[in-house]
Order: sequence, then C-alpha cells, then structure tokens
Amino acid sequence: MTATSLEKILFEPLSWIHPQWLTLSQAISGIRQQSIINQIMIECQGWQLHCPTSAAGSIASLYIRQWHQLPQVALLLASQCCRAQLAYRGQRLQLPGWIRPFADLSMSTSVANIPSTALTVPWLITWGSGALQSVTERLPLALSQRVPLLFPPALGVSAGKACYDAVDINLMRAAFQYAKRNPYVPASRHFWRQCYPACPSA
Repeated sequence: MTATSLEKILFEPLSWIHPQWLTLSQAISGIRQQSIINQIMIECQGWQLHCPTSAAGSIASLYIRQWHQLPQVALLLASQCCRAQLAYRGQRLQLPGWIRPFADLSMSTSVANIPSTALTVPWLITWGSGALQSVTERLPLALSQRVPLLFPPALGVSAGKACYDAVDINLMRAAFQYAKRNPYVPASRHFWRQCYPACPSA
C-alpha cells in the first residue's frame, strides 16, 4: 500500500467507512462537500492524524496494506477459532465456499467459550472484528480508532472481547495472507452482499 493509501485511511474516512454509519445524499456527494464531511468526522471522532511508520511485515503494516479486507480477515479468523463449533450439525456448510479451505486447517485451538446457539455468519464476523481490535497494543492509535467503522454498527463490533486471547499473531498473519492470495475472496461490496444481506453494500 502506498503513502497515498495511508493518507486515505487517515484523512478520507468516507472512502472506506461502512455505509451504515453514514449515507450521503446526491446533493452533497461532490469532492468539496466530501472533503468537508471528512474533516467534520475526524474532528467529531477525535481521531489521531499521525500514524508512525510501520516496519515491513508488522501487524500494523498488514492492517494498512489490506485495510479494505479487514472484514474478510475477521471472518477467516472466526472460522478458524470456532471450527469445532462449526463442525457441530454441519454448521460449517453455511460458510461461503472461499472460506472453507481455511476453516478446515488445523492451525489453532478452538475457543471454548463460544455460545451453544447456532453460529451465523454475521455472528462470526462480529467475533472476528473483536479479534482484530484485540491487538490494539500493536497498532498505532490512528488505526485502532478507525477499525470499528469498517464494520456495520449492527454487528456490535466490541462484543465478547474476553475470548480473544486465543487468537495468536501467527494465525492472524495466515488469515491476512490467505485473504491476499486467494482469488476467490470477494471485494468489500460483494462480501457484505454475500455474508450480511441485510447490510447495504459498501
């Protein structure tokens, strides 16, 4: 990802925020109007505008490089950590086809404190989004402040953080690599349409 792309993360939230957080009418969709709204959002949220340079291969650099794929990475993480529960009564079959090869790998110990209720794909995305946010000590504040807005507010991205200790960094790196290299991982618009139909596509 180029410096310009990092600048988009920092200064142009409208270019990546999930549409359920904010929808603009056509009357205010021009470049100048969007610039003003970006500035208002940054000021209202109190977001940091400085992001220290991240070493190549660091977790922060992965977040920056694959910013638009973080929701897909969240689902990959959850599918791996909850694979024992997904095997129960064939719940694995609800997963999109592109994710099943990753979910079937034996890369981590399944998390024990998962509810016995049926695991839906939106629930898995919620769990995975919390896992992504659980490594905030490895991220610049400017990034950790913005991650939740990649996900729709209805998913409750801060829920259940007690179970995220089981997600190790090597598994996280593997999920990023899979999302990057697998040609069948859908882009953001198609991902939300496929995995959370009630959600407007980005």
